[in-house]
Amino acid sequence: MKFFALQKEIFQTSNLKFTIGRTISDLVGLSVYSWIKYAPTPFLEPYTEANTMGSNMLLVRLESLMTLDF
Repeated sequence: MKFFALQKEIFQTSNLKFTIGRTISDLVGLSVYSWIKYAPTPFLEPYTEANTMGSNMLLVRLESLMTLDF
């Protein structure tokens, strides 16, 4: 009889939620998500196509701002 009571107690405590309303699996998922969210961004070489396109757009925008007459 004690074995079943202990088994029931273990089952009840394994399904408990923390005071903030999250289970252990929720907290593990949050920690994995936070690691992915704050992982360092990949390094882009200075002359890749994405960087040159971005800098060209910036130059065009700056040139258009410089030619405006106020």
